Amino acid sequence: MLAASNYICRMRGRSGVSEIISTLMMVSLTVVGSLLLYSYIHGYVHVEHLRIRHESITLTGYDSRDGGRVGGMLSIDNRTDGMLCAASCNPHRSPSSNGTEFIVLYIKNTSNNGISIGGIIINKAMHTWSGSMPPDGGTFSIVTGEDTAQATNEIPPLTTARILVKLSDRIEDIPLGSTIEVSIPLAESVYRDRIVAGDVR
Repeated sequence: MLAASNYICRMRGRSGVSEIISTLMMVSLTVVGSLLLYSYIHGYVHVEHLRIRHESITLTGYDSRDGGRVGGMLSIDNRTDGMLCAASCNPHRSPSSNGTEFIVLYIKNTSNNGISIGGIIINKAMHTWSGSMPPDGGTFSIVTGEDTAQATNEIPPLTTARILVKLSDRIEDIPLGSTIEVSIPLAESVYRDRIVAGDVR
């Protein structure tokens, strides 16, 4: 009888241990499953965001040189002084009169729909569309082949636009060779890229 009683006690003890082990295993499986699900969903959303961004627009080239004929335009000249003048220059004057300087971005609309560009962020300062030629400091224009400003801020489908940006005086002067951050807010995302001051591509 004593042997049977000892056997029952041992079985009850094992039963308690196995319940704890099975509970821990279920919690572990739940945590691992949740992490796998989160990782899958997070990866999916991130990939979709990049896919949408790259199907809308892309930067195909730029001109951020010192000197004359920036972007191939006869009337757009920067001073040859080793920097792109911004904060230390007047946004309402031409570069030759100590005004802020220009950069040109070539933006391709890679989608099958027209895209309106309302703003371009250069080194964290918003530059808005103006439609004038040349644009004033802190604004940009879309320039046609005749060096005139386009009447709208829309880039037609599958077309590359030449965008002339006159730097804002709200950003620091940009030494040649340094990185310029370019961001373009779109309806579903923000396109981001970097260019080099003083370079042409």
